[in-house]
Amino acid sequence: MLKRKALKIARPFITPLNAYFLKKYYKNNMELTPIESMKKILVLAPHVDDETIGLGGTILNAVSNGTEVHCIYITDGSKSVSGLSKEGLMAARKQEADKVQQILGIHTIEYFDQPDGQVTVNQQVVKKLANYIEKFDPDIIFTTTFIDCHPDHVATARILANSLEEINFNGEIWSYEINCPIDPSYINRVIDVTKQSEKKNTALSVFQSQSIDFDGFVYLSQVKRALLKNHANIKSVETFLALSPATFIQVSKRLNGEGTHFSHLFRQVNKTETLLLGVLPNRQQKHELYRKGYHFES
Repeated sequence: MLKRKALKIARPFITPLNAYFLKKYYKNNMELTPIESMKKILVLAPHVDDETIGLGGTILNAVSNGTEVHCIYITDGSKSVSGLSKEGLMAARKQEADKVQQILGIHTIEYFDQPDGQVTVNQQVVKKLANYIEKFDPDIIFTTTFIDCHPDHVATARILANSLEEINFNGEIWSYEINCPIDPSYINRVIDVTKQSEKKNTALSVFQSQSIDFDGFVYLSQVKRALLKNHANIKSVETFLALSPATFIQVSKRLNGEGTHFSHLFRQVNKTETLLLGVLPNRQQKHELYRKGYHFES
């Protein structure tokens, strides 16, 4: 509590530094990505709230265009930072998911109930996901990245890669950010979520079962406007790294030997006051990881 108060007091001094360094970090000349052609999308969320943090605005845009959206929660949510019991937390997280489903307009949700904090790439869950993808046949699958400080996020991406090896999927895979931003050099999809910001914030406010701030995620979505060639009328964006299924599988194999724990390189970016500590340190090491996995992608 004292730490939060101290950080809020420091915010007026830190915010100008955030703006100066992060706008330079994300400076680019990209174009917005249209999403009107999406008919079905599948979202893989390791934990309840990941779907909203990473692509809540994109989901809202898609639903408003008539896109059918389904979300699969990979874990049981039993180890979030909370004062609730394990059983109480699991129930609370699913109640929050139900509320957010209504706010975002997600058509259906499903739970794979893998143990929170201990997601493994096992044949049972790989086959279960492969069967679901074949049945649902989405245009785009949204998933977490292979490079993230939370091992459940990395494992979720690897489960998807293994599932794709077992089926014939012709859509795209879009990796989204949660705790650890994607290297700006490898972002290749930018979605304008300005009109959806208020509703996304409403969805974020639903998540009361765990002790976590979300203001850093919101601030970063505003700063990343700098990626665009023309962002005069854009206030907020969500960014992704889109790949073909074959390339996504190749990246998984290239990075497999790196493990699933990257907490030594990353800090969470959920707090505005500590954004620079989450984004800028260890930049070269992070970039080398992306180069190793994704160097054939522009």
